[in-house]
Amino acid sequence: MTHVEQSNCLLALLRSAWHLPTGYDFKPLAASEWQQLFRTACDNNVRAIVADGVRNAGLEVPRNVWLPWLAEVAAVEERYAEQREAMATLSAFFSAHGLPVLELKGGTLAALYPEPKHRESTDLDIYLFGQHRQADALLRAEFGIDIMDDGYHHTKFAFCGVTVENHYAFLNTTVRNRGYEQRLQQHVPSATFNALFLLRHMADHFASSRIGLRHLLDWMAFAEQARAEVDWDEVASAVAPMAQFVGAVQTLVHRWLQQEPIGQLPYSHDEELLVRVANDIVYGEFAQRHHDNEDLSRLVWKWHRYHANSWKRHLVGNTAADTLGAVLFHLRHPHTILHKS
Repeated sequence: MTHVEQSNCLLALLRSAWHLPTGYDFKPLAASEWQQLFRTACDNNVRAIVADGVRNAGLEVPRNVWLPWLAEVAAVEERYAEQREAMATLSAFFSAHGLPVLELKGGTLAALYPEPKHRESTDLDIYLFGQHRQADALLRAEFGIDIMDDGYHHTKFAFCGVTVENHYAFLNTTVRNRGYEQRLQQHVPSATFNALFLLRHMADHFASSRIGLRHLLDWMAFAEQARAEVDWDEVASAVAPMAQFVGAVQTLVHRWLQQEPIGQLPYSHDEELLVRVANDIVYGEFAQRHHDNEDLSRLVWKWHRYHANSWKRHLVGNTAADTLGAVLFHLRHPHTILHKS
């Protein structure tokens, strides 16, 4: 199965999971081809959603592939349940101490999915409206929790077996992000804030490492639900420096997931660029995506990835000032140089 054939089948299964017309003629696949599809679904954090698509389409998967796949789905469901329990407990705890808390992404996006417990997430992201220090202090005092400040834009701690990131800012503090951060602070909490945050968060991940199909599903689910509530003119103004990236995302979501484009946002007709962005999303253009060793070899790997991703930084509007800001940040926080990201 070629990459194109595999992508077409995978996208059709995502449409099936969303109860959309698949527009695809499913053909019998060998066990090795199903295994290939499963690996790509895992790599894009959509293994449980693709499994829903398989069921909805009435397809049969060889048992030696399907049973391990279902075990992975069960693990996704278990992690979702743990995160919901942790979030409920945290919300009640902070509420009892008079602290308002906002969950970013996570459960709020999962609620928009056909099967919320099948949206994959590795952690919880919360925001306490400028009261993160008080929140961290309360957690230390009440639960004896060890809280780490990673130097980016949040503190981090483990709660009920779940990793929680307590944001004191929404974005990494670069020159480009400062103005954008101010817009986010002005609009939180609102549908316009969510639109601004999702697009910038997606762009930062795309430029620094990679996004996957789950990011596109998040955007599709949110934009469809909140279309009438968002100030799209404000969003269009904010994302203008990354218009090429936003245009590519909106075009791919339209083509792949049948979402009507948002008129105020860019739309791409650059087919060569769309093919490249699509391939990077589904498969990753940079050959070696992960490097687990925290030694100098990781620094070399990051350097190669940085150069390989130069075209992506251009798409999201990064400037020389942003690069200098990132260098200075890492010099001020040396532990981030070998950080696993």
